[in-house]
Amino acid sequence: MNTTPAHALKLRWLALASVVPLAIMAAAMVLKPLWRDEYWSLFFSEPALALAALLETRMIEEVHPPLYYVGLHFWRGMLPDDPVIARFLSIPILLAGAALIWLLGRNRREKVIFLLLSLGSYWVIYFAAEVRPYLLLYVGCALSVFLLARMLDESDEGRAWLYPLWTLLGILVGLTHYFGGIWFAAAGLCAGVAELIAKRPGRFIAIGIATTIAVVPAVAWAFLSAQRLDPSLVQPSANAFGTELIHVLNQFLRGLVVKAFGSNPLALLAGFAGVVAALQFKQRFSSVLVFAALITVLIAFAVHFGAVNWIKERAFIVIMPALIFVIARHISALRIGDGLSARFASLIPIAAAIMPFLFIPEYFKDRERLGDLQAYVHSHAGACEGQPLLVYYRPSLHDDFQPTVARLVLRTTEGGQLFDLIEADPNAAQQVRAPHSNCPIRAAALLLEKGGGESQRLAYQAFARAGLDTERLQERSFGKGRNLLLVDEPAPSGR
Repeated sequence: MNTTPAHALKLRWLALASVVPLAIMAAAMVLKPLWRDEYWSLFFSEPALALAALLETRMIEEVHPPLYYVGLHFWRGMLPDDPVIARFLSIPILLAGAALIWLLGRNRREKVIFLLLSLGSYWVIYFAAEVRPYLLLYVGCALSVFLLARMLDESDEGRAWLYPLWTLLGILVGLTHYFGGIWFAAAGLCAGVAELIAKRPGRFIAIGIATTIAVVPAVAWAFLSAQRLDPSLVQPSANAFGTELIHVLNQFLRGLVVKAFGSNPLALLAGFAGVVAALQFKQRFSSVLVFAALITVLIAFAVHFGAVNWIKERAFIVIMPALIFVIARHISALRIGDGLSARFASLIPIAAAIMPFLFIPEYFKDRERLGDLQAYVHSHAGACEGQPLLVYYRPSLHDDFQPTVARLVLRTTEGGQLFDLIEADPNAAQQVRAPHSNCPIRAAALLLEKGGGESQRLAYQAFARAGLDTERLQERSFGKGRNLLLVDEPAPSGR
């Protein structure tokens, strides 16, 4: 008679609870208004341009590596070019990631828990609903965890094929985001040291060579890109060290502790003993992951203070798969009667179903208020369709950004072009024909910089040079002044 206690966490209940984050993710993909960073992703992946031209004229001048934008470029080229449809690239990324993890993972229960906890993670839900590279980054780092587990598995025979696969994955992760390259280097270092401690110098050398080759393309791209970037984007913070340290620690706590704890606090409590055991070197592979995460954070901090002001809370998404794996491995072994951790584990499905609702405002946040702007424009669609509209043109490294955004934002409800867009350059005089209907909307300046007093001044200068009477027209402001329309109609009452 089998007297072994049942597992504390019931997988069927966790799977059922995971319908909630999946539904919220799907709704956010469709309903969440796009914001500035997503429009930059669309700008860097323009399907109307050839890939070679995009790499040379746009991607090389972006602060992120190009892999995600290359994939997005082909994705948009295959489907109707709609910003919301661009978000659906998250679907094949998630499906491919889950399938590959399933193939790489050895322990069925362990990988099911990992996948379901990842599905309910704040960062996975959040970035699956955005046109940005961070979901691909999470999936790549998750695959690195499972591949590394196979590489360090002493029972895995014929492991030679794993090393070139590790190199290939490292190249892809590093070209998705530079933080991915840092994670990969740290993970390879810790794995190599673990093999050296185990007196397997051959494996130490193999992992070292594979990891070194893996990070070279990201380093090369960073070097090339740095020659073209605006210097203001790649320099240390001007804040005092103490002030900047507080900022960085705040970003770290928000990105790792708050978002990780908030995703499923019971999972974190149930699996915390696994993290402690890893820190005490009681679990070999978990120790590799935890110390790789620590080294990643230290390197990120060093680069931030020494070279590039780059740490945001989302940066720590690269270490989340490792920590979730450590937690999932510990939880998978818990059985009824294993103390407080087992009790927490049994309640994980409840937290999985409830916690996503707490972040609803974040998942559906309208950062730029472009939805309000579009609603205003569509209310005048009958009078404005086909009419000329001045769009602020900002000469810079990315001088096509504002017109590109205007083409994506100022559309009809069916997705067609609403206006005849005319670029207004603040450095060039031009004369623009007047609309031949009662369309009140005369000019637009979209996605200006935060605290955009100077960019607003340049936009008005461009409109004036184009022959627009900016003194007579009324300003409609959306999103704290970052999106402006100049309209020929009375100001709203009360203004």
